[in-house]
Amino acid sequence: SVTNFLSLGVGNYLLEVTPAGADVPVVGRFDAPLSDLNAGGLDLVVFASGFLDTTNNNNGPEFGLFAAAPGVGVLQLEALTAQLQLVHNVPDPAADSVDVFINGDRAYEDVEFRNASPLETVPGAGEIEVAVAAPGADRSDALLTANVNLPQDTSVIGVINGLVNTGDFTVDEGLAIHT
Repeated sequence: SVTNFLSLGVGNYLLEVTPAGADVPVVGRFDAPLSDLNAGGLDLVVFASGFLDTTNNNNGPEFGLFAAAPGVGVLQLEALTAQLQLVHNVPDPAADSVDVFINGDRAYEDVEFRNASPLETVPGAGEIEVAVAAPGADRSDALLTANVNLPQDTSVIGVINGLVNTGDFTVDEGLAIHT
């Protein structure tokens, strides 16, 4: 779909893409350095193109944001990313293994206690949503949902700590993600 033009001052902007009507925080974040590009007075058209999951789409082009201007051409905006690894350190038998959702998508299945997910690139550096659920459960039934801040171009290790059933233990620490 297409929206009306939006008049913005010349500056550097962070653009976030979220699916319409979805309960997912951010699909991607993109740097739009209009000031750095000397884009003052230009009419830009920003458009999304490509696939979020290229493996399900004949390995087509990856999702991105692009800006087009008369006489300038098309410019790909830089996708902001970071890397994240999650360590499962919840000794509660109610969470002996967990599924992990990142920004609404099931990213890892059956991560066992004292194991870790791989260090992987996460689209949308900045604040992301991490949800921890019992294996096979939906994100809406998560044991823990937390926002984790991932600065651009960094690698972050998050440790999932605490207990599901705090009343069953001498330590009374609820679930949390520590970075």
